[in-house]
Amino acid sequence: MQEITQKIKNNAIISYLFILINITFLFSKNPDLNNDFVKNHTKSALFIHLGFLINTIVFAYFGLGFTTQIVWYNISDAIAIIIYLILFFIMIFGIYKAYKYETFTISENLDFKKNKKIFDISENWKITEKDKLTIILSLIPFIWYIIYPKYRKNILIENNTKLNFVSIFIILALFIFGNPNLSTVLLLIYIIFIVFSAINLFIQDKIINFNLSFIPNYLDLKNYLKTLKKYLWKYFKNSKEFEEFNKILEKIKQENILENIKIEKELQEKNTFKLSAKLLYIPIVNLISLFNLDVKEQKHIINWILISLASILIIVLDILYWSFNNYLLLLLFPIFFWIWYLQANIMNYEIPFLYELFNIFLWIKDKIKSIFIKTKKIKNTVKEVNLKVWENDKKSV
Repeated sequence: MQEITQKIKNNAIISYLFILINITFLFSKNPDLNNDFVKNHTKSALFIHLGFLINTIVFAYFGLGFTTQIVWYNISDAIAIIIYLILFFIMIFGIYKAYKYETFTISENLDFKKNKKIFDISENWKITEKDKLTIILSLIPFIWYIIYPKYRKNILIENNTKLNFVSIFIILALFIFGNPNLSTVLLLIYIIFIVFSAINLFIQDKIINFNLSFIPNYLDLKNYLKTLKKYLWKYFKNSKEFEEFNKILEKIKQENILENIKIEKELQEKNTFKLSAKLLYIPIVNLISLFNLDVKEQKHIINWILISLASILIIVLDILYWSFNNYLLLLLFPIFFWIWYLQANIMNYEIPFLYELFNIFLWIKDKIKSIFIKTKKIKNTVKEVNLKVWENDKKSV
C-alpha cells in the first residue's frame, strides 16, 4: 500500500473544495492523485457535490409548488436549507477524515441498525440472466407490479419496488399538484438511474442496491398502529402486565400472518367467478359481479368496485370544480397492484386505504343494524309486558 504523504493528504482535502474540477483527480497519472486514498475521498466529494446540485435544482430553483411558509420560508426553501446543512456537515466530516489520514465512504457511514448499508454496489450476488431482467423490470414504473407479487419476499426486489413506488409517487404528486417542470426533471433523473443500473448489471455484473428496509410498507404501518393502540390502552388502563412495544408488535404480526393464511385458504376453497375475470377490469360493467360475490375473487371484486366508485367521485368533482382531473392518475397505483395480485392468484388482497374505508362503512352499517335490532327487541319486550299487564288487569276485573 502506498504511503500517505502530506501532499496526498492535502489533495484529498482539496477534492472536497474543487467542485466538479476534482473529477480530473480520478483520471490523473500523477501518483499524488492517482492513488486509493485520494480517489476514495474524491468519490465521496463528488457524491456530496452531486447532492448540492440536485438540491439546488429540485428545491431551491424549481421548488415543490407550495406557498405555505414556515418561519418566513416556504416549504421548498426550508427543505433546501436543511439538506444544504446536512451535506455541508458531511463534507466537513469528510475533510476531517482526510486530515486524520482516514478513508471516508458515504455508503459505509450511512448505516442503520445491524450495520446495514443504505446504498451498496456489489458483485457478490449470484444471479442468472433471467434474474438480471427481473431486477431491472422491478425498477420500471408500473411494470414492477408484475414482478412484486411473485418475488415480494426477495429483499432486493422489495428494495427496488419501494424505491420505484416512492420515486414515481413523488413525480406524479408533483405533476398533479401543479409542478410539471420539477416532475419532468425527477423523471429524467430516475430514467438515467434505471439505464445506469442496467449497464452495471448486464455488462459489469454489479448490482446497485438501496437498503430501504427502514421504510415501512402499508401492512407494517397497520401493524404499528394496532400495536400503538394496544400499547397506549394498557398504559392508560394501568394494566399490571405492561409489555414492551416490540413484543406486542411481534404478537400482532404473527396473528396477522395466521389470519391471512386462514382467510386465503377460505377464499381459495370457494367457487371461481362464473363470468370472465376480465369483466372485473371494466368500470361500471363490473357492477354485475356484485350478483356473484360469494366466490374466491370476492375481495378483488370489492377492490375494483371501490376503484370504480373513486373514479366516479373524481370525475364528478372535476365536472363541478374543474380541478380534479389529474387526480385520476393516482388510481394507477391501486389498479395495477390489484390486477397483478389477481394474476398471481393471491385472493386475500385489500387495496390500501380504499378497503379500510369500506371496512369502516361495514362497521357503521353493522352498528346501525345492531341498534335497530336492539330497539326492536325493546319494543317487543314492552309490548309483551303491556299485554301481560292488560291480561292480568282483565282477570282481576
